[in-house]
Amino acid sequence: MITNVFWGHMWVPVGVLASLQYFIYQWWVALEQLQQQHPMDHNLLELKMVQVVFQGVRGVLSSFSPTGGAGPIVIHTGEASPQVLYPNYHNCWSLWERTRGQRQAASLQPGTSEDLKKVKEGMGIASSDGVDFLILLDNMAAEQVHCLLNCPMLKRFSWIIEQNCGHGLTCAKKSLHMAVGPFLYLLESNLVKAVDLATAPGKR
Repeated sequence: MITNVFWGHMWVPVGVLASLQYFIYQWWVALEQLQQQHPMDHNLLELKMVQVVFQGVRGVLSSFSPTGGAGPIVIHTGEASPQVLYPNYHNCWSLWERTRGQRQAASLQPGTSEDLKKVKEGMGIASSDGVDFLILLDNMAAEQVHCLLNCPMLKRFSWIIEQNCGHGLTCAKKSLHMAVGPFLYLLESNLVKAVDLATAPGKR
């Protein structure tokens, strides 16, 4: 996401918000330890980090719920090895270089570069070369999910941003395969396992 201060609005990655909350809690515990000379309980510190992560997950899941996540949400966890990992283009230089051609092809779509220039100028970030429509869309989603202050200009250009993101994704079939493929494979595996368990001799 964009790292910029715009009209008093701090743009930071969503994960940074959780890390900042955990850091503040860790600092508060350390301060209490100095004032009261009580030993720090690292188990409680780790538990707090888990709670912070779950709160972040709840915020993401609430965007998919028609009730806004007002009711209870059950989160099933598992080992890290079977988890679906998605490509991170902005923090992996090698992946960023490999997909340079795809991004250039997407930017050459009719009207795309003009729309991006218009949006960036309207938001006052025309000199930010690393900003594209996907980053802007990520900011829009973060504002909604985490109830952040809405940027008026970002909301004004929301339709243009969403439309150009759709056009850009159609030019990046490999990126779609990398992101959607693992999820579909995991979904298929779970369905096959469920069918096998249902048709097992002991279940008939």
